Amino acid sequence: MERLRTLAFQTIGRAVGFAGLAIFCVMVGLAFDPLMAVRAGGILVFILLVVLLYKARAALTADHRQTEMWLYLEKDEKPAEAYAQWAASTVLRDAYIWFARWTAGIAVLLWAVAVLLSAFGIRSAEAVPIFDRQPSMLAPSQVQRSDWTQDTVIKRAKQIVP
Repeated sequence: MERLRTLAFQTIGRAVGFAGLAIFCVMVGLAFDPLMAVRAGGILVFILLVVLLYKARAALTADHRQTEMWLYLEKDEKPAEAYAQWAASTVLRDAYIWFARWTAGIAVLLWAVAVLLSAFGIRSAEAVPIFDRQPSMLAPSQVQRSDWTQDTVIKRAKQIVP
């Protein structure tokens, strides 16, 4: 039973670790906006929590022979068939719930950081597309006046094309 528990924690831990790495990469990608990064991390960790809780519930009825944990067991380590389904599903459920508890704590921590950032006045960057900026949105020194009015363009076009 202890070998089953060790394998369950290793396989689920590896999956949660890769999900955590993906979430971390998203947060680093949003590092230009700390509030958005922490909020996105909180949402993604919460989604991971929901998936872990679903998998914990599904582990009770899933076929134990189709799990990654079962593949790592040697022939002599596998429990008797009558006992195997109960043992494997119980160990997997416990491992999923253990990781779900830690994931819930991390999600709460990320949301608490987001609330603190908001309380200290750090806001998300204003999303204004660069190419859609109107001259009124630019600083006066950035506005460039041109003598190319519509009439000038039409006159020059008529000179080129008779």
